Amino acid sequence: MAVHLQMVEEVEQGLITTDEQAWARMAELAALDLPEPIQPFAAYVGSFLTTVGEMAAAILAVGPIDAYTAKSCADTAFEKAGTSGYTGVEDGKQDAFRHAYWNVLMSRDIGTSQAKKVADIHEDYNPGTALANEMDLWNNSVGRNIWSAYPSSSDDSNNALVTETKSKLNAGLMKYIKNGAIVWTNA
Repeated sequence: MAVHLQMVEEVEQGLITTDEQAWARMAELAALDLPEPIQPFAAYVGSFLTTVGEMAAAILAVGPIDAYTAKSCADTAFEKAGTSGYTGVEDGKQDAFRHAYWNVLMSRDIGTSQAKKVADIHEDYNPGTALANEMDLWNNSVGRNIWSAYPSSSDDSNNALVTETKSKLNAGLMKYIKNGAIVWTNA
């Protein structure tokens, strides 16, 4: 995973701008035999796309640049969810916000089709309960729909998109788990 984390940083910094550059840099970094941090299979170690298998599947599905951009979006979503004021890191409103906001950011940065591929891969590599999977898939879709309906002339900064995502959550358009059942976020 250390190679992938280094690649995310280099894409964020604009040092790598094409998939061809990314493939070459990945091979170069892999040859350095960087140490891999030990991580549980499905843990949120800061965000989404935290296992090598999940990141590799995303790279194969959408290419290195979009996969690393998706990881950067995941990190941002995780950070913003933590300061959102919502509770429930797992299966609560904070989780609903994180999934939707991640998909909003990915849709803006890599397109809704690529965002769906990466989000679906994440769910495949991190299976939860049937209720949690239903909730996550719903909220991922809401996030992509938020971006699709977002006026192109509007402010598309991260803060503006946080506000938009929160407004949809507060309006009850997302789902979370409460007392063992999926409920709307305005409940």
